Amino acid sequence: MVHGDTVSTLLGVMLGKPMGMTVCHVEAGLRSFNYLNPFPEELDRVLTSRLARVHFSPNEWAW
Repeated sequence: MVHGDTVSTLLGVMLGKPMGMTVCHVEAGLRSFNYLNPFPEELDRVLTSRLARVHFSPNEWAW
């Protein structure tokens, strides 16, 4: 399980995926839809979302 939108979150999914683990992302789906604001958190969110298998969103509008 990885949590949030930090570089360590991205690192966790990048290490877990090649090891064959099912990676779950907690607080998935929170987006600003602007790669530069907040930077680098938005990039971390998008990349983590693409690599994780299971996503736990904090509310109904997060995707």
